[in-house]
Amino acid sequence: MALVYKVFLPTCDPDAVSRVLKVEVDGNSSLITIPPTLSSYELYPVKEGSSVSLSIRDTDNVGNKSEWSDVLSFTAINTIIPSTPGKVSVKLTGKVADLVEQPPPAPEPELILEEPPVEEAPEDPPVSE
Repeated sequence: MALVYKVFLPTCDPDAVSRVLKVEVDGNSSLITIPPTLSSYELYPVKEGSSVSLSIRDTDNVGNKSEWSDVLSFTAINTIIPSTPGKVSVKLTGKVADLVEQPPPAPEPELILEEPPVEEAPEDPPVSE
């Protein structure tokens, strides 16, 4: 199964004019040039069980390159959980008289099903020879 990851990127120095994302999957590296203003990058497809490492480097307007960022390494596994349900809410739908103690409601009548009697088949008359 191939997985998709959203990589969240830190803000970069205001002098930066370009940014490179280094992606290494199972030892195979690639350099991806991205805009310095990009705040996230979608990384896909990544084979489940792969070893992934990510780091970034910025370049300023005169060509100076920063050091590579700390490396983020992880193993691509499916850890997607169901989304959190929305908030529970209530709505007032009516009013009733002030609360007073009331007798409990009468029990529901019990439905009793009777099985019809089983009719026995008449015995066969004896057979004469």
